[in-house]
Amino acid sequence: MRSFAIAILLLCGLAGIALADPDATGSDAGSAAPETAESLFNEGRSLAAAGNFAAACERFERAVALDPGALGTALNLADCYEKRALTAKAYRLFTRVAHDAEVARDDGKATYARDRAGKLVVQLVAVDVHVPARLLSSVAVAIDREPVATVAPVIHELVDPGMVVVDATAPGELPFHDEHRAGAGDTVTVELVLGPPPIEPLPPGAGVATRRRSWVLASIIGGGIGLVGVGVGLGFGDAARSDHDRVLDDGSCRATPHGLACTPAGASAEAHAGRLADVATGLTIGGAAVVAAAAVVWALAPRDHLHGYAVAPIVTGSEIGVVLDRAF
Repeated sequence: MRSFAIAILLLCGLAGIALADPDATGSDAGSAAPETAESLFNEGRSLAAAGNFAAACERFERAVALDPGALGTALNLADCYEKRALTAKAYRLFTRVAHDAEVARDDGKATYARDRAGKLVVQLVAVDVHVPARLLSSVAVAIDREPVATVAPVIHELVDPGMVVVDATAPGELPFHDEHRAGAGDTVTVELVLGPPPIEPLPPGAGVATRRRSWVLASIIGGGIGLVGVGVGLGFGDAARSDHDRVLDDGSCRATPHGLACTPAGASAEAHAGRLADVATGLTIGGAAVVAAAAVVWALAPRDHLHGYAVAPIVTGSEIGVVLDRAF
């Protein structure tokens, strides 16, 4: 009985050890204490004290997300940003904390945050972005890849020194991109200039179908020759009519029931008028036939696909114009 009691006591002792150590059984290995803003804040403070500011800022950011009204955590986050040379982010956060502290009537934190922001502002670059009125309702602007929350006719932001990048997009407009290198205390002014996208060239086989140039030229030349022939023929016809009228007027010929009765000179003049009339008839008919043939050539000319016309505006900071282009 004594041995049995000792065995029971040993089993109970081992069970107590297992319950006290969750890892011994693995039953509670995945259950950790819930993450709180306070625990994250304490982790951030420890990491900042160790000089690990990247990890400290991450903990402070998560803590602020859980408790946005914790002004002390926000101040620690702003200080962490400054330690990481994220001066613009630190300035904006100190400024926000100063405002929130004033609303909460926490004069100590408001004064502290305002003083810290005042020391940082001289290290920043002022950026003024001028937005055209027509784009105010549709444009999206980003400064140093940070989207601007509120678009106004003049957007004023403070950014870190270095390369200042301004991007803007709007529906139906070409994207805008501008870069300026600036140092602490500088002011960068940017005029947003957006225009419609260029007309893309059409692929082969698309676009305006036009008659083949060689056929068009042949029809134009043929039509011109035909018109000249008709004109010359009409001229010969007018000359023949004048000669015929002359022999009747000067009495060289006279009309009889059996035809014209002419003197030898009149007969010669009338014969010349007849030859002119024959030439006029041939030229007029031939010229008209050539014009008709030219029209047929024009109508039957093969069609070639060109890229058509391209009209694109040019708008820059110093010029404005329109480009008209056509593929031949």
